[in-house]
Amino acid sequence: MTTSKAGTDEVVLVAKKYSTSVYASGELDDDSIVNINTFLGDKFAKSYKELLDGVVVNGDVVTASTGNVNSDDGAPTAGTYYLHQDGLVKTAITNSATVNAGALDLADIRGMRKLLGLK
Repeated sequence: MTTSKAGTDEVVLVAKKYSTSVYASGELDDDSIVNINTFLGDKFAKSYKELLDGVVVNGDVVTASTGNVNSDDGAPTAGTYYLHQDGLVKTAITNSATVNAGALDLADIRGMRKLLGLK
């Protein structure tokens, strides 16, 4: 493994608004053995984390019928979460940061790590 520090391309995060909603009756809150507000808050946090992970990893702003990493020969639906910005996968493809993994041995893993850089 090399000791030199490889530079890393930056992914610029664009501020966007996301929303969520849940329907629950007042009775559910009043009659609940567990604190339903904490339960729902935990569910919201997990869902939001998964959404942000999806945007950062799979984001792609291409809306044409070809060229988006998330769609196969079809235009993505307008307003889809991954259309907000280019993510890590798109950035890697655009910058040709690919490794022919073959049998995926230790040398391949080191090659991929080298492409990741340090940022």
